[in-house]
Amino acid sequence: MELYFSPMACSLATRIALYEAGAEAKFTAVDLKAKRTADGADFFAVNPMGQVPVLRTETDGLITENPVVLLYVADHCAGSDLAPDYGPERYRLQLWLNFITSELHKLVFNPLAQPQEQRWRQSLRARPDRAAVRLPQRPSRRARLPARPF
Repeated sequence: MELYFSPMACSLATRIALYEAGAEAKFTAVDLKAKRTADGADFFAVNPMGQVPVLRTETDGLITENPVVLLYVADHCAGSDLAPDYGPERYRLQLWLNFITSELHKLVFNPLAQPQEQRWRQSLRARPDRAAVRLPQRPSRRARLPARPF
């Protein structure tokens, strides 16, 4: 496997998952501003969206989008116990991965990468009904991410 990543981007989660799984992988750094890999190659040739993570696999080609890449790693690294195989716990994990990707990422992490942009704080305070402000509906006050092992 080969992971295209950028330091401190969401692809860090996949890099951590690969380490946790004990998987062998090649790590290729990507400059997201220039859209070039570390060796100067055009990253758009790998991913026309220009986003990381991208996981190149021998059998399944290119896998993109962080929640999908993370579940692929969990499913294809034998004995990793990174994700439940099936059932409600797996769906809960998918809920959290997608919530982080779709809501928290755009509202919290993107603005943090651009410290000169402070309007996001005012926007967040002005819209308490935003999905990112409220956690996904949960059965109790003790809601947590699924525990390992699965």
